[in-house]
Amino acid sequence: MESSVTPFQESPQEGADSKSLPHNIEAEQGLLGALLVNNNVLDQIEKLHPIHFYDPVHARIFEAIAKIIRNGNLASMVTLKTYLEHDEGLAQLGGAKYLARLAANAITIANAQQYARLIHDLAMRRDLIVVGQEMTGDARTAPIDEDPTQQIEKAEQALYGIAEKGEHSGGFMSFDESAAEAIEMAERAYKRDGHLSGLSTGFTGLDNLLGGMHE
Repeated sequence: MESSVTPFQESPQEGADSKSLPHNIEAEQGLLGALLVNNNVLDQIEKLHPIHFYDPVHARIFEAIAKIIRNGNLASMVTLKTYLEHDEGLAQLGGAKYLARLAANAITIANAQQYARLIHDLAMRRDLIVVGQEMTGDARTAPIDEDPTQQIEKAEQALYGIAEKGEHSGGFMSFDESAAEAIEMAERAYKRDGHLSGLSTGFTGLDNLLGGMHE
């Protein structure tokens, strides 16, 4: 299930049972290293969130890096070390030395989107496995007089939640693409009667709130 990436020392966070779920620790390490070396990588992976990381320490590192950058500051080994100095999980991995190893094994910005998509997709697979296990458990243990459609509805809601969280259909969009789309929407709004970016609903108040109907 794991993809081939640049070899990197396996995270001590992985236990013996971790192999049962799809993940790629090396991809997470490579992407985090790229972010430390070049903060502009964050603009290339807007669809990736901490919840998509398998290793909880990596999730916290990514969250801290993103927060530092979005606050207008430089995310580096120095600033990140201060931000996560009390993180016990990072300390177990080696603290500042682990951050230095991440930076030393960073991938290129050209590969950032590929690695981010891999991390994202593996997270979706893990969620699907959990939903499948829950469906199997519910089907085995449910009372005989329980309507099976309730289990189907529960499974549908869980799958919808995965799709909504993953935003898979939207794919990964660079900052340049996002900006271009925003400019295009503004141009459409300027040219359209009522200056709406979407289609008019026919209700002025609703149009003012929504900017018209969108896909």
